[in-house]
Amino acid sequence: MKNVHIGDCVRWESTAGTIRGEIVDIRLNRNADDELVPWLLVEHMIGNQVCYAVICGTDSYLKMVKLEVIYRDREKQAA
Repeated sequence: MKNVHIGDCVRWESTAGTIRGEIVDIRLNRNADDELVPWLLVEHMIGNQVCYAVICGTDSYLKMVKLEVIYRDREKQAA
């Protein structure tokens, strides 16, 4: 998995365009091929409403959606 952490602000491409949000959780769970893979729970805004996106955390998928860390809060990382 790409070097991402809880608390990172990220940007990725989707069918809705470029979306920005904050990773609030990372969990291991099974995918459709029954492989254990990381899943990122990302909080983002649509208008004035808080929404959540679940993104597969495999390297190939993160590369496909062009996920990049745009801000990393070092204090949250240390907690």
